[in-house]
Amino acid sequence: MKFQRVEKAELEGTCHVGEMHVPPAALVATFGEPSERLNSRECIGEYYFESADGDYYSLYSLDADVTPENAEEKERQFWVESEPVPFSIAAQHDRDVHDFKFWVREQTNEHT
Repeated sequence: MKFQRVEKAELEGTCHVGEMHVPPAALVATFGEPSERLNSRECIGEYYFESADGDYYSLYSLDADVTPENAEEKERQFWVESEPVPFSIAAQHDRDVHDFKFWVREQTNEHT
């Protein structure tokens, strides 16, 4: 299945459906800057994707330690990290995210 990055996505009706580990720096190198950065107290960044079938996916990272005082530094350090970190995946409840994970790993050359 083919996916493409989109700047905005219709995420109504989506929920957490999985997780994957990928280096933040690999995402930035492959897809550019995230669509959303620090969009909430805990979400440090989010990417949106659309499948060829018109389904939307969101790949985002949460960090409960982000505070107004350390947000800028945490964000700067996070997006240059070259080691895999956990990212959550949101999609329509009945979607299998295996193809999405495979595609992200293939695009970022993270085949581990």
